[in-house]
Amino acid sequence: MLKSFFNGHTVHLSDVSPTILYELTSVAKQKKLDAIITCNPTTLSKLINKTGSIDDYSGSLITVRDVKFLVAPLPEHIVTIPYGKHLYSRYISKLTDARSWFPQTNFTWELASESNVGDLFDLFSRANYIAVDIETNKELLAIECVGYCGIWFESGSYRTHVVVIPCNSNYFLTWIRKFNDLPAPKITQNGKYDNSYFLRFNAPLRAWYWDTINLFHSWYSELPKDLAFIVSYMLHTFQYWKSEIHGNLEEFYRYNARDAYGTAISFLALIAEMPEWATNNYLLEFPLVYPCLLSENTGIQVEKSRFLSTRSLLEEKMNEKLSSVRTMVGNSNYNPSSWQQTQKLFAALGSKDITSTGKVGRDKVAARHPLNKRIVTYAGKYREERKLATSYTKDSIFYPGSNNVLYQLNPHGTDTSRMASQEHHFWCGLQIQNIPRDKKEALSIKQMFCAPEGFYLGEADGEQAEARDTAYLSGDKNLIDVVESDKDFHAINVERFFGIPYNQIVSENGEVLNKDIRELSKRVNHGSNNNLTSWQKFIDILGIELVLNAQKLLKLDPTWTIRQVAEYLVHSYDRAYPTLRTDYYDYLVHTVESTRLLIGQTGWTRYCFGHPSKVKHHKSVYAAHPQQCLNAQWLNHSWKRIFYEIALANPMDFRLHAQIHDSVLFSYRSNRRDLAIKVRECMTHPMTIKDWKGIARTFTIPVALKGEAKYWNELKEME
Repeated sequence: MLKSFFNGHTVHLSDVSPTILYELTSVAKQKKLDAIITCNPTTLSKLINKTGSIDDYSGSLITVRDVKFLVAPLPEHIVTIPYGKHLYSRYISKLTDARSWFPQTNFTWELASESNVGDLFDLFSRANYIAVDIETNKELLAIECVGYCGIWFESGSYRTHVVVIPCNSNYFLTWIRKFNDLPAPKITQNGKYDNSYFLRFNAPLRAWYWDTINLFHSWYSELPKDLAFIVSYMLHTFQYWKSEIHGNLEEFYRYNARDAYGTAISFLALIAEMPEWATNNYLLEFPLVYPCLLSENTGIQVEKSRFLSTRSLLEEKMNEKLSSVRTMVGNSNYNPSSWQQTQKLFAALGSKDITSTGKVGRDKVAARHPLNKRIVTYAGKYREERKLATSYTKDSIFYPGSNNVLYQLNPHGTDTSRMASQEHHFWCGLQIQNIPRDKKEALSIKQMFCAPEGFYLGEADGEQAEARDTAYLSGDKNLIDVVESDKDFHAINVERFFGIPYNQIVSENGEVLNKDIRELSKRVNHGSNNNLTSWQKFIDILGIELVLNAQKLLKLDPTWTIRQVAEYLVHSYDRAYPTLRTDYYDYLVHTVESTRLLIGQTGWTRYCFGHPSKVKHHKSVYAAHPQQCLNAQWLNHSWKRIFYEIALANPMDFRLHAQIHDSVLFSYRSNRRDLAIKVRECMTHPMTIKDWKGIARTFTIPVALKGEAKYWNELKEME
């Protein structure tokens, strides 16, 4: 496998771990080799004079005694990670094909002072581009310094220089505002972080057009996207620097300067090398950062009294579950959240062979005996409630001194172009997208969230959006008929999957008559859309209890094994929609294996490192991608329309909060119902797409609108 990376170059292989670097450099010179590739942690520690991670330093070129050392990933990554072979080849080309790499400038920097900052400002006023990076104080939520790397194009070449401005006085903050207001296009790495702090200090960044995290995601969405990785991937002469930030102020400023420099040169290298389809991806993705920046710094309010009562109820239930499970196992110190202790519990329950303590592992142990089920169920519920408590009812969700909760919305967060969420840049907040639906026991996390005074909350949700996307992309006429029917989607599926008449599931007035079978149909549909063709995987995801319950609900042969029941459920979807997981999925597999690209209906294109013809998991991922991508692109387009047509036009009467799966969450002034209606209009736009056979069809995702309520869990249907 390694031979193919070296293009005929002479290679000497050694597994010796040297005690001193001289041993390696001497052997290299004796054998007339000019470079050493190492994945040895001991060798790395001697190269950098400290302990370091091979993963961090991979791609680094370090020269010792005129011998170049290239730090490479562990060789097993070539076969254990989908992009491992690609990455190995890329890094080794730094030695075998150095001329193909983007030319770098020398790294130069200086610290701004009262005596030179005016001259530096004049210099940067003539820059063609400026890369910007900040360092912050976590406790004070303050900017400590800002690095600016200017790029000047001169006589067919370019030069760079970095200035670091300390943010330790109003004098320098004024200069930061002036630098930020320069007309040159600005470049950042994950610039929503930098801009959140700039906005907090009234220093908005003018002409922010470029971001390396979005550029790289637009090209290789499956690769890591932190700055150190991007620099190692894009730049020839690179040495990992992220471990060099220390207490010494000079080193701290130099660290900031290197961040700005790495961002600038990576940007130029990306622009030079990215294919046209990746640039088109960027034009679809980057405009999303502006509404995201607005929404994540607007946040959403939480009513403190409801927050406290929700936390109290959760703690009460947690303590009740913990006490019960400790009594059951006869150990007052048992901690269900400890995987080590839970593994010992599994062994005591006769399930030593089950090593995973997650949901799938607990499900398997519970299925072996009714006593196991009782104990493991209580332990699982405790873990679920503890996760709710630690995620949504901790004091740190609040922005300091307020009842506002912030979060991040990241267009670069998934491989499908769907947004991802996490806690805010100000080291507070929560993941807004995964807040669970109302619980049967009347515990609702959503009841805490409320509209500002004089406002209502609203939510516009695409109905069966992904199912519609799947239907039209696959061209399965049966599925198209179902999604376009005015009947209950899951009840129709009951009829198609299991042969039970529709009127036995839903009455003429729309009342659900058999919730259990309808829910079973919903779960089977969800599992099938995620390409769970393996009966084992189907059981793992849907749960043993659901599969066994299906045997009773559907009155299947009582002598069937759980495998036979699971296979019946898997194939029930294929009987109803025969095109989807046969011809259509085969087409996707062939496309990925032959072109490495999945091109979406909007032009969004994904580069694929996996091998769906060989690895089932890769097939599942890529089979689900087209509909997830189309769904994300529909929602992202709607998101931008709402931002420009409603939020910016009505800043006093409308607040844009978040994307939540297939919906948009917002608030509007109570006397501006028209703005809520306008949100639905922005999301209701026809799409014309071609299925895999080239047949074009036009469809519209219907949008259900809710609002007219102060609290998130009390939203009412709106006509």
